[in-house]
Amino acid sequence: MGDKDINEISSNKAIMLVESRVSVLYPNTQIVREHGSFSSFMWGYVNHQPQINKYKYPRNVPLRTPKAEAISKDLLKRGFRFVGPVIVYSFMQAAGLTIDHLIGCFRHKECVALAERPWRHI
Repeated sequence: MGDKDINEISSNKAIMLVESRVSVLYPNTQIVREHGSFSSFMWGYVNHQPQINKYKYPRNVPLRTPKAEAISKDLLKRGFRFVGPVIVYSFMQAAGLTIDHLIGCFRHKECVALAERPWRHI
């Protein structure tokens, strides 16, 4: 996506996007072209299996992991913005790529059972 494409989309009155917002769309289209979807891209980092952690205390739950740092670097290299390792790890928790419920949490067993069931993330 070049400057011509960005100007064309941002000048389209039906879409009404600011130029800075249009330029943000390109990195996602690049990932979709390479991996089929953003979901496949993210799940590929965890071998399409949720990472199940067994933390006992909240202080043990990390804010970032080496895997989140690697994903963050890759996304930044591809042109994404505001995707530091802490944000990426929070996304991984919210999307179910990593299960960080404490072992004493009433939802821990249910989340682990969901994560261990056979399914495809592609």
